[in-house]
Amino acid sequence: MNSRYWLLYMGLICLTLLQFAYGEDAPDSCQETTERELKPFLDRLAAAEEAGKQYEAQNAEKITWINEQIQLRQDSQKIFDDAKAKENETYGNHIKWGHEAITEAKADAQKRIAEQRKLASDARAKGRESQAKSHTAAANQIAADLAAGKISWYKKELLLRHTINGWHDYGVQQTRKRAERMAAYAAGKVSHYIKTLQWRATWQGVLDSIAAKKEELNKAKQREYSYYMKAIQTRLDGEGMDAHVKKRQDELADARRRIAAGTFSVYVRVLQSRRDRNAVQELMAKARDTYRKTVNAWASKTYRCYNTLIHGRVTNGDIEKTIAEKHKALAEFQAAGEEAVVYAAGGRQSASAIRHRISKAQA
Repeated sequence: MNSRYWLLYMGLICLTLLQFAYGEDAPDSCQETTERELKPFLDRLAAAEEAGKQYEAQNAEKITWINEQIQLRQDSQKIFDDAKAKENETYGNHIKWGHEAITEAKADAQKRIAEQRKLASDARAKGRESQAKSHTAAANQIAADLAAGKISWYKKELLLRHTINGWHDYGVQQTRKRAERMAAYAAGKVSHYIKTLQWRATWQGVLDSIAAKKEELNKAKQREYSYYMKAIQTRLDGEGMDAHVKKRQDELADARRRIAAGTFSVYVRVLQSRRDRNAVQELMAKARDTYRKTVNAWASKTYRCYNTLIHGRVTNGDIEKTIAEKHKALAEFQAAGEEAVVYAAGGRQSASAIRHRISKAQA
């Protein structure tokens, strides 16, 4: 009997693979085989789904961070508004104090003129004409300086000293600077250090940064950013992550379809090769057919195989016939007793003949 097909037939009884795909009650060993073969697909899908969760978590974190950055930039407007208001107030005070300096300088000049004129009047009344002329000249000089705007005055609030003309120029200068500064604020060109962001920028720069962050936010919401997912040890963007999960789902679905169709290959230890269920069932059918033919041939005495003793192919019937003939020859030989012929002394002769020849030789 062909031992290869016999072993195959016996070994494949438990290898009718993956029947559970049809909803049938498969043997435990087959069920375990199926689960073992599907496990890599299930594990890869589970890893892909876990990576999908990791992507969404990281992307949500990024969206939160971008929103926080946008809010910090929007909140920084107060820094510019407060600074603008303070500078506007400062320039306003400078202009006001400049005007006050002019008024105070004029008042002081008028006071000094009046004092000199009074001194001149008192000197004339006392007949001191030279002193009266001197005081009159001093009063006239002060009046001339006042008319020419040359009266100097110190303004302690500004820690500055200017002539009246100088204070006029100072007021014009501060008014111009304030207008320029307010225009710069309006154009967003004034820079300030933003502590919450730890960098210095103009308001226009902040607005540009807000616009850039909003673009980043839109990209994050569209899942365009890529992240490293530990579960699959790969860096992907949202589209790539979806494609990866879909690929793993398709792989599992394809494996299940091939299981249902009997075309899913597994390693069959008894065959020492990879086969699908259809191929195994085909082999089993061949093994059954071979077994049936072998049993029938054996029963009809026509089973033929190679015999190493005679170095040829013989049937089991021939072997049984030969054995029967040998048994018959043996029985006949034993029944012949001393008359049985054997090969001895270079020829075929019976035991009685040999004994007769020995006796004759001894006589």
